[in-house]
Amino acid sequence: NCSSAWPLGQPTLAFVKYFQSISPQLAAYYVSSSKITHESMNLLSSAPPWPRIYGLFVVFCLTQAFAVEFSTSVLQNVRPQKNYIDVAADGIKVSKHSQLVRKNQEVKRTPDPMTCGKLDPNVKFYIYDLSSSLNYDLLQCYKNMTGTEIYDDFREEKGQNTADIWLHKLLENHSSRTWNQTEAKFFYIPFYGFLSSFFSDLKGESPAGPDFSAKTACNGKSHMDRVNELAAFLANQWTFQQHPERHMMTVSFWAVAQNTANNPNPSSPPCVVVGDLFAKLQKSVLLVYEQKFSSMEKVDEHKNWWGPLVSIPYVPKPTLAANEPDAAFGHRDITFFFQGSLHSAFQNGGGLKARQELAAAFENQPGSLIVDTYKHYTGNSYERGMSRSSFCLVLEGDTPTSARLFDSLAAGCVPLILSDDITLPFASQLNWTEFSVHPHTGAYRSSQGSNKSQGSLLVVESLSRPGSHSTMEMQAAVAKRIAMLKRTPNEKLQHLQQALLRVRKNFIYGIGSPFNFTTSGGAGTLVDCALQEVVKQMHIDASTTWWT
Repeated sequence: NCSSAWPLGQPTLAFVKYFQSISPQLAAYYVSSSKITHESMNLLSSAPPWPRIYGLFVVFCLTQAFAVEFSTSVLQNVRPQKNYIDVAADGIKVSKHSQLVRKNQEVKRTPDPMTCGKLDPNVKFYIYDLSSSLNYDLLQCYKNMTGTEIYDDFREEKGQNTADIWLHKLLENHSSRTWNQTEAKFFYIPFYGFLSSFFSDLKGESPAGPDFSAKTACNGKSHMDRVNELAAFLANQWTFQQHPERHMMTVSFWAVAQNTANNPNPSSPPCVVVGDLFAKLQKSVLLVYEQKFSSMEKVDEHKNWWGPLVSIPYVPKPTLAANEPDAAFGHRDITFFFQGSLHSAFQNGGGLKARQELAAAFENQPGSLIVDTYKHYTGNSYERGMSRSSFCLVLEGDTPTSARLFDSLAAGCVPLILSDDITLPFASQLNWTEFSVHPHTGAYRSSQGSNKSQGSLLVVESLSRPGSHSTMEMQAAVAKRIAMLKRTPNEKLQHLQQALLRVRKNFIYGIGSPFNFTTSGGAGTLVDCALQEVVKQMHIDASTTWWT
């Protein structure tokens, strides 16, 4: 446009001429990178003078454009080239790009990679006092129906979905809680969403099975009644009206959120965040098990949610949480352990296929114990198997994460994480490579920060990418790497196990009841980890009031 439009191009040409008088290099760069011609420049001889104020504006715009182009050019020249991971006989060598990414991530961690930091004493939070229909009444309805408390009921994935209850009670006893709203930096919404979804009052059969839905209401209220009641409550809070982004809520169920405006008749059990609540919480932080969450209708329901999410652990089985493993134990009776369903009709196609292929690859290996609970299930064999194993397989299923990851940590069994899409809780604070093996990350790093792969603790990338090879090819590759893992020297395995014991307390909600509990390793370590992640998401500055 500058080279041909007159008089539109005249101001630009005039100030390129002006640039020539004060910075020939700048003018030359701009002219060479545009379509300005010498003929156009010659037109300036007959051009009338332009006002100074307009000239200064054009100079500013051109300077900004040059700065952007120059910085982009420099960055392109210095950006490290991404290299493929080199799989060698002694393990996986990490590319320079991967090292740089990991180094940048490590800066964000606390000084001790096994411990989460404490909240700044000036950062306080407030807990809303909700109607009992949104929390405590649901507890009573469940006990009346089953004869047991839900947090004691680990049948059919009930007790593992009680993080909303545990976090509520942990936060009530936290030193950073305030009863003064104007003193708070952020706010907690104590809604027991999993129980509310369970008492949905939807009469149809659940695709997940009969144990996932009560098919009845709680005290005459359905799940949709309760979420709309909560949405109305929040709409009347001046704190929420002004800063919805300073609010957080726990959703301890893999069915997190669904826009029921597009689906007024969801399957049972419905997602927790539905109805009027879906739009209300789009700016608030949700504490979730699964960032890539599903609904009964869609495996990729998470793509319809754009609000901030923080990953938290599932609640581990109390029998494992209550018994701390030995300080140093090395190789156990079982090298590799997995127990779970390999034939579930409800699991998503990709996740089930991945689980079946990986389980098959390990099944015939000496030292492995792979139990398909679809065919075999006996009492507490799951807990016994984990407690006797060196490595516990964490395979993708209905969702990328599962409670067995946190059960394995509680049991002192090193997690062998074979799920590409998993989002690990508290990863900005805790160094997961110190106490778990995750092949897709590339390498296990020692406590001294070495980036050199320790081959005996690694498996090839194909192990975590089933389907990229034939089953026979994958099984052959896995067999080779399994042999390497089995030859892991005792001291290396003990390093993983000792690191796991140090970090274990950060994944234990509590032992006993949420209303009368003790926490292994000191009360509140898990909640401190969660609060630190929330504060980072909200970009909270301790020196300011919550409304600034």
